[in-house]
Amino acid sequence: PARPAPRTVSTRYSCKYYFSDEERLEISDEMANAAHDNAVAEDELKQIKNQFKARMDGCEATVRACVEKLRSGYEMRMMPCKQVFDVRLGLMRVVRDDTGEVVFTRHLSDEELQYEFDLDNAHGVDLSDNGNHERAEGGERVAFAVFAKNAGADDSEAKLFRKYNLKPGEIVRVFGDDIEFSGDPQEFAKAVIEAHNDLEDQNSITALHLELVRVDVMQPFITEEK
Repeated sequence: PARPAPRTVSTRYSCKYYFSDEERLEISDEMANAAHDNAVAEDELKQIKNQFKARMDGCEATVRACVEKLRSGYEMRMMPCKQVFDVRLGLMRVVRDDTGEVVFTRHLSDEELQYEFDLDNAHGVDLSDNGNHERAEGGERVAFAVFAKNAGADDSEAKLFRKYNLKPGEIVRVFGDDIEFSGDPQEFAKAVIEAHNDLEDQNSITALHLELVRVDVMQPFITEEK
């Protein structure tokens, strides 16, 4: 018997389709828009990451600060304090109001020492051994002014180096030595000179650049108010 003729049925199948010039332009526009949208999204993601990183860094910094506080047990704060100008020792101390702790110390300048003394009433200490010199007693204080000059300079160029306002029994550090004021201005002045001479014997830098000229004492002695 004869074979039947082929039967045709409409369908759809994946085949190559070659784009027209107009379609290629449309595809190019679509690609450019997608690339732009992707770049914008990446920038937004980066900003969001940076925001979260900043938050995380802040948290980590807080954690580290807390750990350090717990480890050390303290932190630095601006606290109410008083400046104590101690002309006896030639020092300025910063003292906390709440605990009385000395938190800072420095030497007083010549200007800071000056207002406590009246140099017009001062004179050189008699260093002779004739015994004719006054002695401070009880609450009396004696003000001393130590004058020095640059090595090799004339005595007329001497300048105020240190001042002390002492009562018997007090100890001050002079030229590296601890000197106790017994109440006798002559003994104190000699001790200051000996301390400076010791520096010269040791070829100290201070002694090489500084020469002691004289030690003045202010009289009458100052009696402390009760």
